[in-house]
Amino acid sequence: QDPTNTLGTASAPPRIRYSYLHTSAQQLIGRLLVASQDPTNTLGTASVLLIGIQEFVLRVSYVPKQRWIRKNIWRLPPFTAAEEAEYLGVLGIDNMSSMQSELSAILLATIIKIKMFEHRVVWDFGYAPSEDSQERSAREAAEIRAMFLALFVESLGNVLAMAVQKRQGVPHISSFAGNRYRETLLFVMAAQVMLTGMCMYTFANRNMGWLGCGYDGALCECAFVGSRGGKHTVLSAFCCTERGLW
Repeated sequence: QDPTNTLGTASAPPRIRYSYLHTSAQQLIGRLLVASQDPTNTLGTASVLLIGIQEFVLRVSYVPKQRWIRKNIWRLPPFTAAEEAEYLGVLGIDNMSSMQSELSAILLATIIKIKMFEHRVVWDFGYAPSEDSQERSAREAAEIRAMFLALFVESLGNVLAMAVQKRQGVPHISSFAGNRYRETLLFVMAAQVMLTGMCMYTFANRNMGWLGCGYDGALCECAFVGSRGGKHTVLSAFCCTERGLW
């Protein structure tokens, strides 16, 4: 039976569902951390390339590494044909979920970084709080370029890894095939929505001062907090009344 047929149903093995949820959460947290860096900085580009290389190496070395550990450290006999098929089938599902969640995480992290700028008093994604409209436009353009670079690196690594793993016996599994693939897609989308909210919460409730605002980083010493053209900004509502409270 195609294991993807039951991924989104009640009969799915718990380890398969846990694999998807665990992988998706890890991928999104990692991509939000990358997005929190300055996209024009060399470190940001290096992080994207390093993540792509690291994932490729881990994927193509996983099966040989596990077989060597099973034989030389655990001192266990080789898998039977049935055990090998089940093991490689679960690994194929993990690969599919990893590729899905990574590509989704790249897109989500970029969208979140751009759209949450107006609410930067709450969300800590590495914003420069006092940037003007021209600086913001340049940063968002850099964010988009970084997103396309990450998508290219991830897609190239996926194609190369699939070619190597195919020779190792790992099946290629698609979420768009099987008798019950619609339930699988529904499960994937519901899980992604839930995990996005959970992962974003780890970057919420900023409890530190802005860098570059006043002598001690106090939010209320920043000029951009005050009124503009007679109208108070959204951030002015968060201005503290005593020094050191923010």
